[in-house]
Amino acid sequence: MIQKPMARSVIAAVVVAGMLTLCLVTTKPLTHAAFAKTSCELGIRADPGGGGGKIEPVAKGETTPVDINVGLSCPAGSPLSGATINVSSEGGPSKSVTTDFRGGATATFDLGPSSNPYGFKASYAGNSERDPATATTGFFIDEKK
Repeated sequence: MIQKPMARSVIAAVVVAGMLTLCLVTTKPLTHAAFAKTSCELGIRADPGGGGGKIEPVAKGETTPVDINVGLSCPAGSPLSGATINVSSEGGPSKSVTTDFRGGATATFDLGPSSNPYGFKASYAGNSERDPATATTGFFIDEKK
C-alpha cells in the first residue's frame, strides 16, 4: 500500500511534464508568428523640381532643383505614414523626410551638370514591428550646350 501513492505521484509528475512539453512544442511556432516583423517596400524616383518629366540640361556652374521622391508601404501596397526616410547622395548631402498619408515624401536637392551619374539612396530603418528597407536610383544631368 505504501508504494501505490508513490507510484501515483510519479505517474502524475510524468503526465504533467508531458503536457507542459506538448504545450511548448505546439505554441512555439505561434510565438514566432505573433512577433514576426512586417516586410516593407521602399521606392525612389528622381524628377525635376516642381513636377514630373525629364531633368533638363543645366549650364555649367548652375544648378537645378531635383526632387527625390520616395514611397513606403508596409506591407507592400499599404502606405505607411509618419515614417522617417533618410535620402542621401553618394558622397554628398543627405536629408531626412517624413512620409505623408500616402506613404510618400520628397527631398529636394540643387544639382548641377555632371559627367558622372548622381546616385541616391533612400533608407527606412524599420522598427520593432517593421523590417528596414532601402532603394537606390541613378541619373545624369547633362550640361547645356
